[in-house]
Amino acid sequence: MNLKNRFINTFIFGIILGLATHMYRLTNWMLCEDSLNYLDTISPSWTISVGRYWLPKVEYIRGTYELSWLIGLMCIIFLALSSGIIAEMFKVDGTIRRLLLAWIVVCNPVVTSTFAYMYTADGYYFGFMLICLYAYLLDREDKKRFYIPATICFAVSMAFYQGFITAAIVLIFIRLILMLLDEKYKIKDVLYKGLGYLIPAGIGCGIYYIGLKIAWKITDHSLAAYMGLGEKPKQGLIRYWYELKECYIDFARVFLVRWKLTGYNVTNVIMFLIVAVIILTLITKRKLWKHPSRWLLVILLCGLLPVATHIFEFLSESVSYTTTIMDYGTMMVFLMPVVLIGQLDLGDGSFSELIKMDYIKKHIFWIVTAAVMLYISFNFTVIANKAYYNMFMANKNCETLVNRIETRMEMIDGYDSEMEVMMVGSCYQMPEYVTNAPMMSGVVSNIFITGENGYVNYMNKMLSTGYGKASLDKEKEIAQTDEYKEMGYWPSMSSVKIIDDVMVIKLSDNDEDLLYE
Repeated sequence: MNLKNRFINTFIFGIILGLATHMYRLTNWMLCEDSLNYLDTISPSWTISVGRYWLPKVEYIRGTYELSWLIGLMCIIFLALSSGIIAEMFKVDGTIRRLLLAWIVVCNPVVTSTFAYMYTADGYYFGFMLICLYAYLLDREDKKRFYIPATICFAVSMAFYQGFITAAIVLIFIRLILMLLDEKYKIKDVLYKGLGYLIPAGIGCGIYYIGLKIAWKITDHSLAAYMGLGEKPKQGLIRYWYELKECYIDFARVFLVRWKLTGYNVTNVIMFLIVAVIILTLITKRKLWKHPSRWLLVILLCGLLPVATHIFEFLSESVSYTTTIMDYGTMMVFLMPVVLIGQLDLGDGSFSELIKMDYIKKHIFWIVTAAVMLYISFNFTVIANKAYYNMFMANKNCETLVNRIETRMEMIDGYDSEMEVMMVGSCYQMPEYVTNAPMMSGVVSNIFITGENGYVNYMNKMLSTGYGKASLDKEKEIAQTDEYKEMGYWPSMSSVKIIDDVMVIKLSDNDEDLLYE
């Protein structure tokens, strides 16, 4: 199987499966609260402040619009290219294995979660493609020719989204595990390979940091207080021990959702058992048990996967892995059985072989592995479409709510479509995340707007109004008036009133106490 066929076949699988999985999202315009607050922009000031200084550059190509179909298609293309790069990196042959690899890369829950933020997803997945290219270029036999391109890929990828570093680490771990399970490689070859990845990554981090400082200087930005960025983490063994435990807890949370007995959780456990069986089989068949340093290093690398995929736990105490947006590295763990099983004697893995009884009897373990991974991959597609349906219904609920509010506002004497608005509280309901799936940020049901900026932005966008937002000082002044205190909460008739030329809407008492500080 040459590069052209392996890469192209996997790429085509990625395109087809990506469109089949995400078509609902691509063909419907849906908002989450973040995209609502940054309508028609990817918020250059915020993205630069959190170190993603190349992200705003995508505006030069597709404009300052959230174009679901265009952005989604570009993401699928980048992800399909990434799957082709990974397939070539690990020499993944056989129709089923290439299908599974593409399915996992393009359709996993992190992609679904990221598609909630469609306004910025294309930049993210261009960065992901670059980090995969970095790993592939340094895996080639003629890698010395590609040190500079690989280093640049690493630096630019970080400038789009730093979180994809964990995906590169998992790919590198898988490569090192494969080398340790192959007797033709010496331990020093494995160490040299790891060092060959580490040096360009270190230089890439330096280039990224210099570029970040220049970007901050030019745009007059500084580090944002986001997920603990800029905070000096506490030192000491107790803190590191706590963060180490959090790595393993957050890792397990992805595969054992809500700690319940479900098909998703059970098949994930089976997947890890399959990986263990493959590794033990290779150690036994190749008599690697005679070399404890090899299999001990394999166990160490496998045991460190939770740390590798949650490395940011050690950089910031406030970082959050409770939603999947930062967990693409964890999703790459699903590739392990697909890649590792290629080390066993399975024929070419084609469908024509798979339907022969002799082949089935001889390779029952491969049949079970393929069935489990196909189920997991198909479940990714099901999870995605449930999530998109939730998003669609949340947008419908919000649209209905703001239409009702707008109608009530228009009935008040003195109404003006460009007047200032003061929203108090919200009708936000706790999100009902997709059951039996990792918690996906942005993907909610019910009403997803939590603050007044969101309501005002939604009205202006969906109802073609031009409302302004009252200043906080003005809101605090209004909150002291008798007229305000006499108002009821939505949907009572007294919940909408004009006070001092400001349209005041009291939705609930959520955060109302902030007006009296």
